[in-house]
Amino acid sequence: MKNLKTLTLVLGAIVLFSSCSSDDSDDLGDNQITFDGKTYTMVGGVVEDYGAGSPADDGTSDTHYNYDFTIADVAFQQTTDSDGDIEYRANDLTFGVYVELYSPTTASFAVGTFNFISDAQSDVLASIDGNYFFSSAEAFIPTGTVDSDGDPNFDEFEATGGTVTVSGSGPTAFTITYDLQFAGGKTLTGTYNGSFVFSDETE
Repeated sequence: MKNLKTLTLVLGAIVLFSSCSSDDSDDLGDNQITFDGKTYTMVGGVVEDYGAGSPADDGTSDTHYNYDFTIADVAFQQTTDSDGDIEYRANDLTFGVYVELYSPTTASFAVGTFNFISDAQSDVLASIDGNYFFSSAEAFIPTGTVDSDGDPNFDEFEATGGTVTVSGSGPTAFTITYDLQFAGGKTLTGTYNGSFVFSDETE
């Protein structure tokens, strides 16, 4: 399974403030996400197309189609790194959500409701056959520090349960609704239906 550190996205410079206070949580609308009692207005998203594969990784033929969705409370900007590769930078990010979704199709990604299963379950074909699922979902918040390369460090919170529902039509016109649980009783809920940048990772 991929995780946030392996994404082609680069989460950029940091400003430490919340997009809006928890007092707004009773008035949630589109593009607002509540995590651990705080509400954030999401502005931009990236969807990465990893194509068809076998998540069970047991030598079987392709069984699912993988899209990764990342949303943030700032817009993503396209840049080019020193090797000439395209990357997407979310400057001044203060909150983001990442999820790796698998639909039980092989020709293209199919929208639906995706249920959390553990990494151990996702390695067993019988557990995922015909199912919409995810094993990796994270909320991330910058710590205000940087690593040795000057990239920002994040507090990353991994989901332990829940659902993600995707509707609309790709590759950029999606609505994604989260209902996730985390350790310590934390929850993440809300809907994003703003714009997505599409990144083809199948090449």
